[in-house]
Amino acid sequence: MRYLYQMHWTEIVTTGHSKEVKSDLVKPGRILHVHNCYLHVPESAKNDVVTIYLHHGAQKHVLRSRARDQAKQGMSVLLPFCVGEHQYITGYAPQADNGDEITLGLCGEMRDLKKWRKGKV
Repeated sequence: MRYLYQMHWTEIVTTGHSKEVKSDLVKPGRILHVHNCYLHVPESAKNDVVTIYLHHGAQKHVLRSRARDQAKQGMSVLLPFCVGEHQYITGYAPQADNGDEITLGLCGEMRDLKKWRKGKV
């Protein structure tokens, strides 16, 4: 049986804040199959750039990055993806001001890595 995963993390930007919101680290022996990943930045202005990264050790892989449109309050990753053990997701809003709220939400399935490698999922 698969473990359905639905979590969100919120950060409020303060002075000296990294302007990032981080997901939990995927535990050893597990893999997270993400169906939907959304970065919500409602206070951002038009053309403010937001980015969603996958962290693998010291490397950061861009999943999606774009400037905000007039009517949008955030951005989602367009395709499903997997987050392996010891990896996590970060949402980054470099133009966020003090008091702005940044929220990262993930929906997906947490799977056993051994079964996933054998194709038994």
